[in-house]
Amino acid sequence: CFAQAMTAGLADGSPEALLATAALLQTAERAGVADGAVYGVAAQANVRLGRRLEAWQLLQRARARGVELITLEMNVLLGAGARCGQLLPAVALLHEMRRSGSRVAPDVGSYDALLFPLASAGQFGELLSLFDAMQKDGLAPIEPHYRLAISACAARGEGARAAAILLRMQSRGMRYGQAAA
Repeated sequence: CFAQAMTAGLADGSPEALLATAALLQTAERAGVADGAVYGVAAQANVRLGRRLEAWQLLQRARARGVELITLEMNVLLGAGARCGQLLPAVALLHEMRRSGSRVAPDVGSYDALLFPLASAGQFGELLSLFDAMQKDGLAPIEPHYRLAISACAARGEGARAAAILLRMQSRGMRYGQAAA
């Protein structure tokens, strides 16, 4: 019931509904019924309210209560952390998700939540590392990911690597008509 009511608050989207949605988490915690879906919806409400740090902190609250989160919920938290001054801890969380035996495996959205903030922060080496890791995990980058990787290579002066990434991108049927630099 909590997750459904909270999802209705997200659908409403008004600040009042989002505040009520975020507040319902505490009630669900007190009642002992706060599951991953409840934490995920509360995180989304906090993100929409511009309270990314509060959303990021829900990860610790969920873990302290032994709540397991699914990939979708983790992606919301990765994005919130990356955009509230917790970029490197968010990257560490993604690496944790990648470890064998992890109950939550990353998907393309997990990487997407971090690649753009890494580019904005000028963390081009980490961006390229995650771009490679995504493919090592058997996931297919989307066109914006290729563009970010090419731009990161250009910023680092890695022309040969940029060319190889561009050729891989084009072999997948994507076009990149603009210069990366």
